[in-house]
Amino acid sequence: DYKIAFVDYVDGKCRPDYVYGYQEALAAGICRNVQFQVFGGSAAWQRDGEDVREVSLGDQLRKADTPKILKVILDPSGDFCRAMMRHADQSLTSMFPAGSAGLVLANDCKHARELAHALEQVTGIKPVLATTESGGVKKIKAFRDSSDRWIVAVRQVSEGVDIPRLRVACYLTRTRTELFYIQAVGRVLRTVEKGEREHALFYIPGIQELVDLAQSCFYNRAHEISEVESVGTGLREHTSAAEVRVLGSTGFLSSTITVPQLVPMAARG
Repeated sequence: DYKIAFVDYVDGKCRPDYVYGYQEALAAGICRNVQFQVFGGSAAWQRDGEDVREVSLGDQLRKADTPKILKVILDPSGDFCRAMMRHADQSLTSMFPAGSAGLVLANDCKHARELAHALEQVTGIKPVLATTESGGVKKIKAFRDSSDRWIVAVRQVSEGVDIPRLRVACYLTRTRTELFYIQAVGRVLRTVEKGEREHALFYIPGIQELVDLAQSCFYNRAHEISEVESVGTGLREHTSAAEVRVLGSTGFLSSTITVPQLVPMAARG
């Protein structure tokens, strides 16, 4: 990595003249206090010629197992997704004012359709389906000023989309990049009235990778110069749909993470 021009560095990290991040915006009432609802549970699957594997999301998981576990728990016909969406819908009713709305993020268009069907089954309310196949951009604009309760989308509801009445989101996508994660949380961050103390709920599967992102991505970060050159390996994590047989999953709310109460990663001993 190289230094940024006209920026001061101390011990390899840049020293900003002024920092205005999530914590400052939260104190000013510009952003909501986001509580990450961590959904635990178990997942069971079987590969061809192998024994059945069942794990708890709270266990120490092998990185290679993460795609398989996500394949199981993100199945819209399984218990995990339905339990999460049911709990989110109940929270939307009991904790937020009338007119508030919820967002479900899916893997792709097919997954979004299946999640929308499952959401309608558990809530009795037909959600708005916003994908590239269904005229997503127009539907998102209409949803912003409507009284519709739920919207299911893939990537259309991302950076640049402002729907202040979104107060609850369910992260039911395999995407685990920090950029997309932050953009997704950003959909429920914006306050309706500046200066008002508002909060929002962001539901995530209890995969450690997602929990770690919840704990770290909303703290100010300084540009750092790497001492070791990073070389890409070209390897990809993948799981063939033919080699993994989904056997079932369960879901339950296991904990709540409130961002302002977290210890920044740099301060951990």
